[in-house]
Amino acid sequence: MKSDRWLVISDTWLDGRPLLWGTIVELEPEKAAALRRAGRVVFLDAVTYRAFAQHVRGLLTPREAQIVELTATMAGDKQIAERLGIGVGTVRTHWQRIFTKLHRPGRTSASLFWMAYTLSGTSGPVRSQRR
Repeated sequence: MKSDRWLVISDTWLDGRPLLWGTIVELEPEKAAALRRAGRVVFLDAVTYRAFAQHVRGLLTPREAQIVELTATMAGDKQIAERLGIGVGTVRTHWQRIFTKLHRPGRTSASLFWMAYTLSGTSGPVRSQRR
């Protein structure tokens, strides 16, 4: 059966299960129609992807973006603090704000999400979740 790519714009599925906002999923037409009517997903085309990527890039401050990008290079809090000339506690405070802004539960998820939308081309992240 044919499935299309959709961008998740909600934190829950119709049945209340948690869902990560900003995730790209492949859905079969019937499920996609129900989720679209409920305002949980939008069809993902190049224009939608570019607009969402621009939105994501605007969510973090330049310092928060630096912290995410340094973490993606396997730097720990201490190395990030030294490199940016700030305290380790400040790095951790930035992470709490990053988790909230990106709707992500941890560093790996936040880093992957940020990199997918700030470094990829207009076609979007290659991998998607199948629902």
